[in-house]
Amino acid sequence: MKPLSQSVPELTTPRLLLRAFQPTDLADFADLRADPAVMRYIGTGPRTPAQTMEALAGLIVQWAQKGYGVWAVSDRATGRFIGECGFYRATEAGLVELGFSLATTAWGHGLATEAAAACLEWAWSHLDTMAIDAVTHPDNAGSANVLGKLGFVLQRDAEFLGQPVQIWQVRLGGNAETVS
Repeated sequence: MKPLSQSVPELTTPRLLLRAFQPTDLADFADLRADPAVMRYIGTGPRTPAQTMEALAGLIVQWAQKGYGVWAVSDRATGRFIGECGFYRATEAGLVELGFSLATTAWGHGLATEAAAACLEWAWSHLDTMAIDAVTHPDNAGSANVLGKLGFVLQRDAEFLGQPVQIWQVRLGGNAETVS
């Protein structure tokens, strides 16, 4: 993956601002990552404050190290932090992984789709990749719905951290073919 920029660009959508994470986001980020509903299908579940602090430091550094990363997502009208969206480590296939998590108060309004679409638009013009992966739990219908709206296609079932997961993929210029 060839990064083209080390600075964190701001992305705007009609309702959202995607911006660089700051150390001052720790309390809001800790609340998000401690919420059992938000973390139900993410890794091993809710995170401790220490785990969240370590994750936040990693998200901040990732942009400088890789040239891509995760944005803090805020409501444009209120400035309120509502979640995270962006690109995590490279997957086994060498592709970046799209991920998102929003506060429960932001669920059901199309905000995850809006944020993820902005991230994908940025990726297609700034990353040297033809495809992007996403991983979700098989029971996470909300995330599967978002991925489907964005053109992702289910590739295969797998296991991660002892949990069943589904690997999804979207290709630049069109849907990926399902791999058997």
